[in-house]
Amino acid sequence: MKRQLRIVCLGNFTGYYSAFLYGTLEGSIRCGAWFRQVQLIGQSLNEIYEQIMWFKPHILFCHMIFNKAPHNREEVFSILRKIKKVGVKIAYSAGDARMSPRFPHDISDIVDLGLLNSRMINHYEGIWNIPCIHWPYPCFYQNNIADTDTQFKHDVVFTGDLDLGRHHGPRTNFINKLKSKVSLVTYPTPTSGNTRFQTAELSSSCNVMLGFQMGLDVPGYLDVRPFQYIGAGALYFHDKCEEMDLLFKDGFHYVSFKRDDINDFMDKYSYYVIKKPEEGNKIRKQGFKYCQKFHSTKERVQGVIDYFNGKKYTLKYFDKKMIDEVDKKLGVITYTDTPKQQVVPETIVLTKESPNSGKVIVAEDVKQNITTKTEEIKFKEHRVVQGFSPKESSDDIKRLVFERDSWTCKECGATFHIHCHNKKPQEGNEPGVGECITLCYTCHKNAHKMGKWFI
Repeated sequence: MKRQLRIVCLGNFTGYYSAFLYGTLEGSIRCGAWFRQVQLIGQSLNEIYEQIMWFKPHILFCHMIFNKAPHNREEVFSILRKIKKVGVKIAYSAGDARMSPRFPHDISDIVDLGLLNSRMINHYEGIWNIPCIHWPYPCFYQNNIADTDTQFKHDVVFTGDLDLGRHHGPRTNFINKLKSKVSLVTYPTPTSGNTRFQTAELSSSCNVMLGFQMGLDVPGYLDVRPFQYIGAGALYFHDKCEEMDLLFKDGFHYVSFKRDDINDFMDKYSYYVIKKPEEGNKIRKQGFKYCQKFHSTKERVQGVIDYFNGKKYTLKYFDKKMIDEVDKKLGVITYTDTPKQQVVPETIVLTKESPNSGKVIVAEDVKQNITTKTEEIKFKEHRVVQGFSPKESSDDIKRLVFERDSWTCKECGATFHIHCHNKKPQEGNEPGVGECITLCYTCHKNAHKMGKWFI
């Protein structure tokens, strides 16, 4: 019997039900996991800890953990350390447009994986000392493009804040000029409220949904709108930028226009909406199908599950050549597809003359028996990150036991948090493969608690 995958998301669900929070919920369930949301604000840290541990998650998604209020940040960190210590994998989402992290310090003791909405991978990894992956926003799941709704039948729609500040000023100026050329409605209105959960109807009903690049100084950054609206079947217009072309094909999934060029926008609007509406509808369908297949909430969450299982993390890039060019500018040498070596201690070779220095030790002949790169990474991940006790059995024995047991708990079938359990510890000698068995964290703990050596 296999153990059911469980995922928790820690965040401000009642105060701001963001695309990250809902997307993690939807994606986890669509991946077959049990899911629990835990409210970060409005309850004590003890209550938060108890709710998480009661659910016994394998993975914890989180955001807002670096806020100084309402909780003491160091106390939040202390809880995360306790959760991480029992083998729960913690993934932190950094979704906003920033060149450097909000908390510019080593977080390797509280987080296992950084989820970045940009290509600033090497920079963040160097500061946080954890592996990071490019993890853009997703689209919400829809089986089909929704029917049109007359209340959202507009020429052009834009959703979001408008002001003259540094972030929103360029799009505010452009929208104000565009209103003199075409009927344009901005949401939310005083009566509509937040329209995130009206995305399907807005996208299918308006002639054009407008997007405008905000984080021009952050390579690879895109806000939620391209995924949100293309993934719901909108005819999506976005100012031309390389960030869009990393993930979408211009004229196939969306329509670009020259930044700040009202005339170019109107030329494209005239062609795809008035002269050739069949071409506009074709783009709607192509974008919808593409986003639902490659950029859904399920794809995003499955990518994290795969990563923590030692599998290759993949993200659908439409223009591989452009990715190489962007990474070259940033000095990115290799892209994080699989768990980084930096998450495990240095590996040294044990010889008869080598004293045990406290570092992880692997006998050379055992290391040579690992046949693939994936297997080696998987061995290192399970061996070190899960915190196996060196007192029970040596690393070479563990590797052979895990391989024999197919990296699976022999008691409950779990593939997460596996340990190597010595069935005969009372004899005092280092066990052989025959005296060991693979158990998950929970079954291993129960075995010791109950004195259940012979399983």
